[in-house]
Amino acid sequence: MPSSTTRNRVILEGLFKTILEWRKNVPKDGHVNIRSLKDVEHVVQFDFENLDNAESNLALVPPVLFKPMDLADLEKHPVDPELAREFLDIDQDDSNRDFPIGPIHHVRQISTLIEDRTTREARSQQNLYSVEAPESTFWLEAILAYNYSNNGWWTTECLVEPCSDNGKVYPHLAFHLLDNKEAWEDAILYSELCAIVEAMKGRANQRLVDSESAREELDECDGRGKEAHPYLFDNEEHFPVLIVSCVLPQHARLFMACMSQRKLVIRQSKLYSFEWKDEAPVDLFARVYLSKPLVPRI
Repeated sequence: MPSSTTRNRVILEGLFKTILEWRKNVPKDGHVNIRSLKDVEHVVQFDFENLDNAESNLALVPPVLFKPMDLADLEKHPVDPELAREFLDIDQDDSNRDFPIGPIHHVRQISTLIEDRTTREARSQQNLYSVEAPESTFWLEAILAYNYSNNGWWTTECLVEPCSDNGKVYPHLAFHLLDNKEAWEDAILYSELCAIVEAMKGRANQRLVDSESAREELDECDGRGKEAHPYLFDNEEHFPVLIVSCVLPQHARLFMACMSQRKLVIRQSKLYSFEWKDEAPVDLFARVYLSKPLVPRI
C-alpha cells in the first residue's frame, strides 16, 4: 500500500494538471470555481488574528502548522526609516511623478511594505531564511509565476523556509503572491490556487542533494538527472504553505494550506485594505508571514 506521502504527491500532481488545463479559460476577472475539485476543501473567512497559541493551533482539524511571531518580539525590530521604501496611499496625488503609477505598483508596494516590516533581524530571530537556487533544490520542481493565457501574469516574492533544527528539515514554506486582479471576498483567484498547488507539489517532489557541486550542476542543466536523488520529504503528509496575497485595488489576504486526509485544505482570510498606510494591518501580516513551524501531534 502506498504511503500517505506518495498518495498526496499523486493528488497534488493531478490537481496541478487540472489547473494547467484551466489556464486558457480563466475569466478576465481571474477567479475560478473550485467546487468541482473533489480533492480540495476551501475554508473562507478563517480567523488569522487569533493563532498565538500553538497548542490550540495543533488541536484544529486539520492542524494549523504555523505559529505567528509574537507582537512583542516583532516590536523589538522596528523598520529603519532610512531603508523603508515609498508607499502611496490609494488617493495620494502622483501627478508630480516622472512615471504614472500603474495597477501593478499598487500591488507591489503592499509586498514591499510587509517585506520592510519583516526585517532581517526579525527573520533571524524566527530562524527563517530565503529559499534560493542553487542552494535549495525546491526551484528544480516549482515555477511560481505563470500567465493567464493572454490575460495577465502573477508572480511571487520573498519565499522563506525554516532553518533546519538539529538535522530536522521542515517542509513549511511562506511567500508573497502578486496579482494585478481585483479579488472578491470569499472567492479564490486562479493565481492563488495555482501558487498553492505548485508550491506544495514542488515541496512534495523536492530532492535531497547533499553535495553543493551536485546542486549547482542540477541547476545548470534544469534538473536533468534529479531522479537519481531521494526525496527530501519522504515521510511527510501535510506540506504546509502560507501565502500573503497582494491584489487590487490595494488589498491583501492570507492563505494557509496543507494536505489532510487525502485532501488539499485551503484556509483563506477576509480581504484587508492597504489603501492607507496608517490604517493597514502591517503588523498582523508581518507576524503571520514570520511564523515558526509547528509539528503535528503523532
